[in-house]
Amino acid sequence: MPLLKSATAFLADPSAEALRFEAALTNSVRRSLWVKQWGGDVKSKTMLCGIPFQGEFVFGSELDSILEKAADRKKGFPVNKPSPKRPSFSFRPSRENKTQYRGKGKTGRWSYAKG
Repeated sequence: MPLLKSATAFLADPSAEALRFEAALTNSVRRSLWVKQWGGDVKSKTMLCGIPFQGEFVFGSELDSILEKAADRKKGFPVNKPSPKRPSFSFRPSRENKTQYRGKGKTGRWSYAKG
């Protein structure tokens, strides 16, 4: 019986710790899913996801103070600026330079379209 008691005590501490880490991870995932849809830059979103969890809401009371500061300055969430489009290069040759493959003809050799 003492062995069973010590084994239960040994497993109880890591189980409680694992449950605590799971709850923190779940909250982090919920925050990142909420923030993903917001129009803003990555730095601000990362800062919001890093706020310590307090209370019963996803972001806690810390978000209220951040929003009040932003309202006082009449400033919005920083928005991502679209990057200039770069020319894309294809791995396939363009249609103008491409020869048509026709397969084996009557001669038994590989033949290509003329012209």
